[in-house]
Amino acid sequence: MDATGSKAVTTLFLIIILIIFSNATRGNTISASRALLAFGRDDMLPYGHLFTYCVLGEPIWGITLSMIVALLVGLVQFGPAAAFNSLTGSATVFLFLAYALPCLCMLMGGRRRLNRLFPERLHNLGRWGVVCNIVAVFFVVQALVIYSFPATMVSISWS
Repeated sequence: MDATGSKAVTTLFLIIILIIFSNATRGNTISASRALLAFGRDDMLPYGHLFTYCVLGEPIWGITLSMIVALLVGLVQFGPAAAFNSLTGSATVFLFLAYALPCLCMLMGGRRRLNRLFPERLHNLGRWGVVCNIVAVFFVVQALVIYSFPATMVSISWS
């Protein structure tokens, strides 16, 4: 309201954001439930058979679990701001780590094994694969250092 000066325009902008968030939430929930379905199907979860139960092609227990986790994480906003900032910062850090770990595995001998097992694979960057992995790991490490700094500076009095 402060930026637009109009209740109608502010309402329109909020509706656009709500539509985007609701579609993104649905996509994330379904993606997480299908990942749980795959893990349950391959017996990689305790009580994995529960996550393979589907109704109309949708894994109901996976959707339920991902919604409960999302709701519980959403409750953090009602707590202290430091807890919310820590949660979002750790989510970013873990996302970056999930991206960097396969690159590190490829740099630490995984590429030789992959070339031996699948020499004629579709996606092979050749010698540029090593360069791409090094650059990716470098930027992830740099981002991890930046995201490890506190959000605000706290002054400490030693007197």
